[in-house]
Amino acid sequence: SSDYKALQVQYIQRPLKGLQGMASYTLSHSTDTGSTSATGNNIALTLADIDTNRADSDFDVRHNFAASLTYAIPAPPGPPLVQKMLGGFSVDTLVKARSGSPVDVLGRGTTAPYNGTLRPNLVPGQPLYIDDPAVPGGRRFNAAAFTLAPVNVQGDVPRNFLRGFGAHQVDLALRREIPIGGVRLQLRGEVFNLFNTVNFGNPTASINSALFGQATTMLNRSLNGLNALYEMGGPRSGQLAVKLL
Repeated sequence: SSDYKALQVQYIQRPLKGLQGMASYTLSHSTDTGSTSATGNNIALTLADIDTNRADSDFDVRHNFAASLTYAIPAPPGPPLVQKMLGGFSVDTLVKARSGSPVDVLGRGTTAPYNGTLRPNLVPGQPLYIDDPAVPGGRRFNAAAFTLAPVNVQGDVPRNFLRGFGAHQVDLALRREIPIGGVRLQLRGEVFNLFNTVNFGNPTASINSALFGQATTMLNRSLNGLNALYEMGGPRSGQLAVKLL
């Protein structure tokens, strides 16, 4: 079972002297007893009451912001030939920012007849996060805050207990449209992650790993969706495009 609540706010700027844009913000919370149809961590359902598995959904992102802005650059004053050569340019900007997604801390593996990995126990009095300039992102989970639970026993650490890194980036495009008869030729130059902002994927979740709590991949290579080149969170990249409209 699952439950979702959200506050969604949107502002739209209608075209005004060549400028138009839109900004959206979502404050949301999604909880469930399992976010995928099959996962080894849900072995908990055979070892404990299903309600103990209810927690933030795997895809729960509390804060999500996106804004886009388009500006049609006016042609400079001058003879018609100059205006024709230097007119038709526009600039597009896209800003994206979000808070971190959940991380399900994993502990001891199960033995037969079970098949999966269970969560550990929490050590009272220990901080969950540690500032560490020696690791990617300058922050890691505190391994001392967790200890292995007995074999085939689900630990008391809730599912999706910790949070990874937030992310933000700015994309920019410069385009020009040239009318040709009844169609328009559009030339585009696009830069993704304009400021080369570093965004990390979720830290390693297994307390048995020497890299527990540390990020080991960039965000775009950890989302397991589209080709990493087209995902948010990669290094700065660019492309040129020609469109016939």
